[in-house]
Amino acid sequence: MSQNQTPQIVSVSFDQLLNVLNEVEKGQILSCRFITDPNMNTGGRKDKVTGEYPNKFVGRVKKVTSGTFTCGNSYVDRIKNQMIKDGLDPNTWVVEKSKVGEHVSKCVTYNENTLNHCFQMEIHPKNKNNHVKSTYIVDDEPIDKVIFEQFEQFLVKHSVPQKQVDCGITKPVLLFSPSVKNFKEITLDHIRYVLQD
Repeated sequence: MSQNQTPQIVSVSFDQLLNVLNEVEKGQILSCRFITDPNMNTGGRKDKVTGEYPNKFVGRVKKVTSGTFTCGNSYVDRIKNQMIKDGLDPNTWVVEKSKVGEHVSKCVTYNENTLNHCFQMEIHPKNKNNHVKSTYIVDDEPIDKVIFEQFEQFLVKHSVPQKQVDCGITKPVLLFSPSVKNFKEITLDHIRYVLQD
């Protein structure tokens, strides 16, 4: 199948999508779209009269992310390879337990406390072919710049992992692990999987 060929579209249930993701074993590119609750600060304590936080958008905002990522690569191998490129000793990297959950496959983790499956992907922000884009919706409605500016200050910004900085890694490995239930569609191996509502 040529790269320009339109992907086959398949409607899948959560369990079917999970099975597809569990089978990812080799490094590859995927396109996807998912919706998450962004990390936000409350802006302070609740008002004793209104019961509201200073950030009146808490619980109302959703982040819609779409774009191109890679998946199927070992995080530890990616770190160690980058350390070698940077002239660092890869044997000094200490592997820590995942905070997202236990791996049930190469790219899928499961957290028994939250009963949540997550899918591990890598973003490459400096790659010109990286087309990851995020937009926000409030109360299920698209928003304009004025509304965004009202809650932008409360969004928790993602930063380069401090452990990688401390090791001296020049090109950090940036992972995302969205919950599988948050995916709306994923394109893998020329098949576009659309999650059923």
